[in-house]
Amino acid sequence: MESMQSATATAKPGTTDLPVAASDLMFVEMMIPHHEQAVEMALMAPGHGANPEVMALAAKIASAQGPEIVQMQGMLSRWGVSEMSDHSGHQMDGMVDASGMEELDAASGAEFDRLFLKLMIEHHLGAISMAQDPLTNGADPELNKLLRAIVEAQATEIEQMENMLEQMQ
Repeated sequence: MESMQSATATAKPGTTDLPVAASDLMFVEMMIPHHEQAVEMALMAPGHGANPEVMALAAKIASAQGPEIVQMQGMLSRWGVSEMSDHSGHQMDGMVDASGMEELDAASGAEFDRLFLKLMIEHHLGAISMAQDPLTNGADPELNKLLRAIVEAQATEIEQMENMLEQMQ
């Protein structure tokens, strides 16, 4: 991740007078859309004929990451950030591009299951990479706890998804 030099619209112009490290703020502002995409992908499973095991995993992902999004939005509020910065120019590890999302949405049955698992493994690896980035120092105690939870939960899910993929081969 790139270092963030300026604060958001809520700070005084030309200052970085926020009660949070710029790197923590940037992480949260980037992880919210990252999680939102994972939830979007997970919510596709029931409508695409996913097998019960994939559907259960997708439901687990959505039920874990939805509340984490709310938690991170709460952090922004606590930090006095009323409007997220635009990080569209920054590369977020593991994000699925538009064509990948279209391909996933067009797939069904076993094809959907395999593609979902492959894309979600990459997505989770990206989230872990973001959470372990040395620029994200986790100075905020709540964020530090969330960083550890993201790494732990998603590493466990990656192992589960890799096993599921192996069984489908």
